[in-house]
Amino acid sequence: MARVRYDADGRRLPRIPSAHRRFVTRAGTLMTDRHFLAAICEAQAAWNDKHQHFPIGPAGPPPRERWGHPVSEFAYPPTWSAENWAMTERLQRGERQTDADGVTGLAAYEWRQLVLRLCEHWWPAKYYPVPVGGRQRLHPCTRFVSDCLIWHPRFAHEELVIPYGFGVESLRYDPTEYGSNPDARLWEHAFNGLRERIAAHIDGDSPINRETLDRTAREAHQDAWEASHAEGPPLDPRKPMQPAADEFLFVRLHPAMTSPDWQGMEAEVLSALGRSASEPDPLGEHARELHRQGQSGKAIAHLLGVTPRVIRYHLAGNLHNNDETT
Repeated sequence: MARVRYDADGRRLPRIPSAHRRFVTRAGTLMTDRHFLAAICEAQAAWNDKHQHFPIGPAGPPPRERWGHPVSEFAYPPTWSAENWAMTERLQRGERQTDADGVTGLAAYEWRQLVLRLCEHWWPAKYYPVPVGGRQRLHPCTRFVSDCLIWHPRFAHEELVIPYGFGVESLRYDPTEYGSNPDARLWEHAFNGLRERIAAHIDGDSPINRETLDRTAREAHQDAWEASHAEGPPLDPRKPMQPAADEFLFVRLHPAMTSPDWQGMEAEVLSALGRSASEPDPLGEHARELHRQGQSGKAIAHLLGVTPRVIRYHLAGNLHNNDETT
């Protein structure tokens, strides 16, 4: 039976797919692989040459407080983290963003791209497929590779390979209808407005500088928010879910998903289905109706896409209820 995991608050965590062990094993192998070590050294030198304001320091043990669960998706060079913290405090005090702040933001983007390139090279997608979207991370090994770059692979640990989980997710809009996603509508309006404004600046005589671009982006986003809000109120994730009839449930399929992975999710899927359906037990009702029509338990399980164990449970409950009635 699969081990159930809980977080610090006692909430049940998603199941870790069996494919996760392959990422962890690969990380342990790379920690002493001379080609990987050489690639890390080369990446460190290239980073320090380009980003002299945020250099990676000499190899050494990391601060112990970095350990903890869940670990963050990326770790950044301490020199960058210190500057980013100072920038955040300045902006919170109401100070204007400077050109140096833009350099800090760009460096963060380039750092993430560097880490992702190393992840994709040393964990080829052909053998280590990565799920994307929803609960899923950009790559399970981003934190592991980040620590290898900042400190040294010998100070990294396989526990830094981030587990991603399978689980039932929900949407408050119909994903099969184009334009139903409120975020998609917002960004579509923003893109169109930004394109029109930039074209007008190019055709006009006014100079295009940083201040012009910042003002143009703010105006385009504000107009987009007003336009999308006029089409329908935005969905606030802090508010309770809409009625169950308007909730769309789905499970993201992973390319390396195995039968045990899916079977381990079965109880969660059926529970979510029961909560969202208008009937108290839609699967059980359907299974019992098919059984009354003469279908075998195995045939019903195949037809409904569940294991025979689930069908036996529903049919046994039905027989038990009939005995009580009799």
